[in-house]
Amino acid sequence: MVNIGIVGLGKMGVMHAAMASQCPNAKVGALIDLDRGLASHVQSIGVNAPTFETIAQAHAATPIDAVAIAAPSFAHRALAEEALRLGIHVLTEKPLAHSLADAMAMAEAAKAHPKLVSAVAFMKGHIGLFFDSAKLLHSGALGEVRRFSASVYLSQVFSPKSGWTFTKDRSGGGVLINTGIHLIHLCSLLFGRVTAVYCKARPMHSSVEDTLTAIMEFENGSFGSVDMSWSVPGYETESTHFVVEGSNGVMELDDLRRRLHLLSPWQDVPKGASAAHQSQFDHAAFSLTPDYAGEGYYKEMRDFVEAIQQKKSPRYTFEDGLQIQRIVDALYRSSEGNQRIVLDPPAGLAVQ
Repeated sequence: MVNIGIVGLGKMGVMHAAMASQCPNAKVGALIDLDRGLASHVQSIGVNAPTFETIAQAHAATPIDAVAIAAPSFAHRALAEEALRLGIHVLTEKPLAHSLADAMAMAEAAKAHPKLVSAVAFMKGHIGLFFDSAKLLHSGALGEVRRFSASVYLSQVFSPKSGWTFTKDRSGGGVLINTGIHLIHLCSLLFGRVTAVYCKARPMHSSVEDTLTAIMEFENGSFGSVDMSWSVPGYETESTHFVVEGSNGVMELDDLRRRLHLLSPWQDVPKGASAAHQSQFDHAAFSLTPDYAGEGYYKEMRDFVEAIQQKKSPRYTFEDGLQIQRIVDALYRSSEGNQRIVLDPPAGLAVQ
C-alpha cells in the first residue's frame, strides 16, 4: 500500500486526494498545508487523514511513501527537494516550477535520487484519445506531418485579478505557464521536439499575459500555430482543439473526439472520413470531472502509484517537465524580445 501525503489543500489538492483515495493499493495518509484549516476541503469529500504543516512532520509521524504536490508553483522546488531528501517519491503539479532555473534544479535533484519516482502531472497527456492520436501520427497514418493549428480557450479572466497566479515572479507568467502549458505538452507529444518558436503575448485584464499566439517549429519539419486565452467568453471548461495536415490527409482533434479524412487507407483506418470518441479509450474507475476529461487525473495518479510499486519510470518524469519548461521559457523570451528563438538543443518529448 502506497501511503500518500497531499501537499497543498486547495482545489488541486482536493482533486489529488480524491484520486489517491480511489486508486488501488494507495491511500491518503497525510494532509499537508501551512494553513491546516484547509484540510476541511479535503475531508468534505470523505478523505480523513491527519493534518500537518510540513512534509517532514508528516513523514516523522506516519511515515509517508509519496507526496502529491499541489501547492503554488513557486513552492514546488523546495517541497520536492525536501521530499526527495527524506526518501519520498514525488508527483508534482504542472508546471514543474515557476522558473526555468527552479525546474533545472528539480530535474537535477531527481537525478540524484534515481531510486525515487519523480513525476509531473501533465493530466491531458494521460487521456487515451490524445495518447492514441499521438501514436497514430507517429505510425505514419497522415503520412508526412506538415503543419497544424492548435488552440486552448477558457472563460476565466475578465477583470483585474490578484493572488499568486497573477503575479509573474511567483507564477512565472499568465495563461501560458498556468493553462496553456497543457497545450504545449500535447504539441510535443504529437509532434516531437521543438527547434524554434516565435511568440506574441499580451495582457488583456491582468498584469500577466491573458492571450498568446505563437509559431512553433519541430525537428520533423512540421510547424504550426498555437493560440491560447483564458479571457474568451463561452468556454466554461477548458477547450482544446487541433487541426493537423499531412501528406495523407487531415486529423481534427479536441477533448472529446477525433475526426480523420485519409487520402489512402492506413492499417485498420479506412480511406475517407472516420471518427473516434474519447469514451473508446478512457475507462477510468473514477472521475470527479467527466465533462472535463477527468479520467486523466485518475490515470496520472495510477501511473504514479504503479511506477512506485513496479520500480519503473512514470510516464512523465521531472526531466520531461524540464523539457516542456524550456519551450515555455523560449516562448516568453520570444515575446519579450520580439524575436524568433532557436532552441539548442531542441526541447520536448522524444517520439515514442
